[in-house]
Amino acid sequence: MSGTKDRKERILNPKSGVSGSSSQDLVRLAFLLLRHSKEYAMQYDGNVSIYTIAGIPVLFSALRALLIEANTGMFGIGKNERTSDLTSMNELNFIKKYYQVNERVLEDFGLSYEVRNEIAHPSHLPSGTESGTPEYLLELRRRDLLQPGIWLSQLQSHKLYYWVSEVFEKVARVILSEHHSDKESMENHLQSWLRYRESKL
Repeated sequence: MSGTKDRKERILNPKSGVSGSSSQDLVRLAFLLLRHSKEYAMQYDGNVSIYTIAGIPVLFSALRALLIEANTGMFGIGKNERTSDLTSMNELNFIKKYYQVNERVLEDFGLSYEVRNEIAHPSHLPSGTESGTPEYLLELRRRDLLQPGIWLSQLQSHKLYYWVSEVFEKVARVILSEHHSDKESMENHLQSWLRYRESKL
């Protein structure tokens, strides 16, 4: 049995036994990396950070875990009919389909998703633009979120990592609000998605 098939079956056919919340471990790791990112940036030019390359994919893993936990009812209000789509849709399309997220936040989440793709599936060839930034991500340069240099090195930016963390807070807030049966529990849960704020430069 392939790993992909097994992971899909675990979502669609939950077995009895112990379960837990891996999203919390992953988001904690992402923000520990962000703290190191801030320290690293402060040692150099105030922005460059090797930790971005590790931290942004971890944030996406945390979000995927959160979507599975939320839709299977871990927080009180499940939407089990959606879980089959979690085996075939990426996080961006799943959120577009099922959640009422502000259009601007969705656009930013889409840009964040493309950054994650550039990290997970690197292509070091020249982009053909004057800045060396792929044309479809020039919006990140206009917002001053990238480093100078060759592509991929441009993604090693603390400002970029912090900005993606801000976007994730907004998305996580929508997900947590929809699935928590208790408002106080939701607010407590949200705190883990706010820890990135400690790492602002």
